[in-house]
This record gives sequence, structure tokens and C-alpha cells, in this order.
Amino acid sequence: MEWVKDERLIMEANRDWWGWEGRAPAIARVLWRAIPDDFPRLVALEKGDADIVTSVPPDRIKSIAEGRNTRVVSVPSTRTVEFNINSTQPPLSDKRVRQALHYALDVPAIIRSLFAGLGRPLAGGLADTDFGYNPALKPYPHDPARARALLTEAGSPAGST
Repeated sequence: MEWVKDERLIMEANRDWWGWEGRAPAIARVLWRAIPDDFPRLVALEKGDADIVTSVPPDRIKSIAEGRNTRVVSVPSTRTVEFNINSTQPPLSDKRVRQALHYALDVPAIIRSLFAGLGRPLAGGLADTDFGYNPALKPYPHDPARARALLTEAGSPAGST
């Protein structure tokens, strides 16, 4: 094994590990390189200098999927994108205003537009890959009319804050 901070990590299979049960490991050596910037990381993939990359920008997924020598593999994860608010101060201290924000957000459109359709709306703060996930909880639907009604009910002039 070799590690050079912010540059590379080389790992070699331990052929003496008891778990191999007499079979040679499928991969003898792995080189992990740190390429933090998107452009050089994707160029390395397209040129064949990298076999696998992570954190592909959503706007590049289609071109990689259509590449002659590349493909996109996606797996479920617990990565979440959140919008946090301070609910201790008005108007957000009113539950109806917070609910209106949920109804006003078109989460499926955000997932399509910003994340190339790779994602699912959350309900209850946990991804369906997390322990404790409750499938009975459903995300808020996009319902601008309901959002306006809640804001009006909360006393916001013309249903907006």
C-alpha cells in the first residue's frame, strides 16, 4: 500500500487473507487518484486514464452515457440535498408557512432539471436506503394553489410572504 496525501492511494489485494477461500482476488491492485475538479476528472475518464470516476456533474451524465468507451452506473445512496430554514422567527415559525413552502416546491422538476433525473423526493428526512426509513410517509406534492391557501390562512397578504 502507498498513500500520498491529495495525490494517490495504491491498494494491493492481500493474497493471504482467509476470506479468499483459495481463490485469487479478481483485482490485484487499485490506484485511487484524487482529481477534485470536474473537468480534468472527466477528461481522464474519456481518455482512458481513469476506469471509474465519481461525482459526475449532472449536465455531463448524458454525454458520458453516450460515449464510445464509457457508461454511467448509478446506485442508490443516502446522499441528500436539503433546504434548511430557521423556523424560530416569523413568518417561518408558523407551521402553515412552512407547509406552504413544501407545497410550493416542485421537487420532481428540481430533480429533473438540476440532477438529470437521478434522485427521489424525500419524506421524513431519511432516504429509502437508510435504517429507520418509513415507507408510509409520502413527500409533499407540488400544489401551488394549496401553498397560496396556506399562506392566506397564515395571514400573509395576497397569499405570499
